[in-house]
Amino acid sequence: MSKETQDEAASASDMSLSTTTVGAVDAASLQDFIGRQMRMSHVYQPLLIRLLLESGGKATVRQLARGFAAEDAAQISYYETRIKQMPLPVLKRHGVITKDGDLVSLDVDQLSFKEVVSF
Repeated sequence: MSKETQDEAASASDMSLSTTTVGAVDAASLQDFIGRQMRMSHVYQPLLIRLLLESGGKATVRQLARGFAAEDAAQISYYETRIKQMPLPVLKRHGVITKDGDLVSLDVDQLSFKEVVSF
């Protein structure tokens, strides 16, 4: 095992949490881990914990990935630009949407629930 790998393993073991049952962590231990032990090289760890808390403690990897994408300002800015360049002008030209500043509205009569789910 390389020195770097050994250091990483030692750091990981130093950051272990107190558990109340096998695999379970109590709230105080989680708060202590976040506040004192977690190394903040990026937002990934706290964001993952927040997403899991918001989803009742469980989420699929895909759900977590969507949560990460929703927080990525560069990706959001990219898609804002793409949306303004392509689908908005085309759908507006066809009378499907209206746009007032940054507010985009579907320009159709009120749809029933059955009509909405049929799309």
